[in-house]
Formats: sequence, structure tokens, C-alpha cells
Amino acid sequence: MQSKLKRLFAGPVPQALRQGFYADTARSAWRPAIIVGALVVVFELVMILTSLLQPGVLAQSSSRKVYLLLYVILFALRW
Repeated sequence: MQSKLKRLFAGPVPQALRQGFYADTARSAWRPAIIVGALVVVFELVMILTSLLQPGVLAQSSSRKVYLLLYVILFALRW
């Protein structure tokens, strides 16, 4: 692994190694992206539920209604 990194940062990636390097990079970045996306969905659901389950919260201010609407839009766009 260390030798690969040395070759990589020593100059441009050779044509023979490019496809494998791009595939490895994409594969290593995919899992954290899925985890962060799932956490965002969970937090959006928690915020939507807390906004809806507290009595009178939506009647208190218009900013809370806007935040709820934004969380619903984000949640809907994610699916």
C-alpha cells in the first residue's frame, strides 16, 4: 500500500493503474457516504417527529413551521 502511494504521489498515475485507482477510490468513499446519508435521514425524521408530537409547537411561531417544511422537503428529496 505504501509503495502504491509513493508511486501515486511521485507523478501522474500511469495509464495501467488508473482504472484500478479510480475504482478503489470510489469504493472506499461509498461506504462513508451511505452512513452519513442514513444519519441525515434519521435526524430529519427525528426533527419532523419532535415538531409534530409537541402540542402547540407549530402554533407558536412561523419559523418553526418553516423549519418543519424544510425538513419534510429534505426528507422527500432524499427518497
